[in-house]
Amino acid sequence: MKLTKAEIERIQGPNPDIPLVRVAFHEAGHFVAGTAVGVDFEFVTIDPKRRRWECRVKHPLRFLQKNRNARGVERWVSMLYAGYAADVRFSPETKAEAREGARGDYKNAEILLSVAALATAADRRRIRRRLRSRAAAVVAQRWAEVELLANRLLERLTLSGAEARAICDGVAR
Repeated sequence: MKLTKAEIERIQGPNPDIPLVRVAFHEAGHFVAGTAVGVDFEFVTIDPKRRRWECRVKHPLRFLQKNRNARGVERWVSMLYAGYAADVRFSPETKAEAREGARGDYKNAEILLSVAALATAADRRRIRRRLRSRAAAVVAQRWAEVELLANRLLERLTLSGAEARAICDGVAR
């Protein structure tokens, strides 16, 4: 059953100001962008009763150790930025709220970029802009997957990584 935009906008998300539909698109953006760069997920959830909305990465340290270089860090940061990119693409008029919702993602991205010592502070600003653009491009290119996954999340609230990947793989064919 596919919900209409009006129906899903009535369901609340993490707080009364953020509809659950936007959370679904945010998390679907993370998932789709992450799978595009080889991240394996345990599950993705937007369960308001449990106050959980996340994409849980399977073995994040293993991914980061295996990709312990600038390119690996950039892949991870791009995945973090993709949640905001999907939220804004779904609801362009709510950029400020989307930015607030992505605050934790942006903080984690900044920590990763700083710890990786990729560049000077000025260079990191340029890198951040490039990675935000990359995240937006991946979300735009794979929008059908993001949309379908977000709608399935609204129906089921939690999907295993395998279920979510199967949904995305079905769109890609």
